[in-house]
Amino acid sequence: MSVRQFHRLFVERVGVSPKTFDRITRFEKAIKYYKIVKTDYLLADTYIFSSELYLKKKDFEKAKFLATEAQKIAEKIKIYFSIRDSHKLLYLANKATKNYDLALFHHEIYADSRDSMAEANIDDRLKVINYDTDTKLQKAEIDKKTRENERKNTLIFGLVAGLVALTIISFLVYRFLNIRKKNAENEVIQLQQEKQLIASNSVIKGQEEERGRLAKDLHDGLGGILSGVKLTLNSMTGNQVLSEQNSYVFHKAIGQLDTAISELRRVAHSMMPEALLKFGLSDAIQDYCEGINGSGKLKVNFEAWGLEGRQEQSVEVNLYRIVQELLNNTMKHAQATFAHVQLVQIENMITLTVEDNGIGFDVNNLKNNKGAGIANVESRVAYLNGKLDIKSDPSHGTSVEVQ
Repeated sequence: MSVRQFHRLFVERVGVSPKTFDRITRFEKAIKYYKIVKTDYLLADTYIFSSELYLKKKDFEKAKFLATEAQKIAEKIKIYFSIRDSHKLLYLANKATKNYDLALFHHEIYADSRDSMAEANIDDRLKVINYDTDTKLQKAEIDKKTRENERKNTLIFGLVAGLVALTIISFLVYRFLNIRKKNAENEVIQLQQEKQLIASNSVIKGQEEERGRLAKDLHDGLGGILSGVKLTLNSMTGNQVLSEQNSYVFHKAIGQLDTAISELRRVAHSMMPEALLKFGLSDAIQDYCEGINGSGKLKVNFEAWGLEGRQEQSVEVNLYRIVQELLNNTMKHAQATFAHVQLVQIENMITLTVEDNGIGFDVNNLKNNKGAGIANVESRVAYLNGKLDIKSDPSHGTSVEVQ
């Protein structure tokens, strides 16, 4: 390795420009670096270059030390050029210091190393000359085998790539079919749900229509007939002379007739409240709550906010039925003493809240023990495209919110 080559290598390895330091400083930095990275063959050469510089500066002891270090490393890793050069430097340094015995010793080793390497170079050249033709033939054979191997490798690579592509395509097809199957199943479930919803909506609509028809027939038909009978009987009291006993029976029958007319009106009102049809949802719920308060079974407070104008009849009827169902459940099961009903409208969103102070129930177990009342409420909420939220706790009662 020449000094110029070493300088270039040193710049690449150490990252220090050769112009920054003198040559000895650069070599010292290179020695430290090569010791750290444990690059022995470059460390040996650096010791030799440093020894040459100290020899020129006539610092023979330093030159001996560096040459000895180079010799140790070179003999350890068997770098023959470095062994030869280190003995040459030791020969020159000992000769300069008049250590003739050591100088002779290192000179003999240096000469033997030089002659051995020269003979080795001659033998190598003869081998190159003698086997040049064989080498060319071998090279041609190697090129031929290389081309064959390349063709084989290309074929193998193509097969592997084809197999990988086939695997990927199979996976994508399998995934696509699974997704398509799941989508089909979801569509079937959705269609079933829509079918059930349509059926439920039809039932609710039919029930309300039938209730309205029956309520009208009872109120206008049977109610009118009973009222007419009562008027006829009342008109007879002034034209007939009845005994005391017959008079008692007659007036008792008229009283029973009044009771029947009142009960008929109550049933008709329950089936389709007159206040709901004439005055709207808020007034109908207010009348219903006042009726419960009058019965003494439960204290109900009702509030309405933001209700402007009438809603569609189906919306009003279903919300009224939801309030009826929830308050009926409260009176039957909650053991509550107080309930609060709130109806709020903000723009096109109506929120109905029914709360009580009863014993509550397990909401998590509602799906398994769902009664007809809650099922009817859910059906009516679904009919209105709404949301139902039920919260219940033994210490706070039950809260039902419908949006």
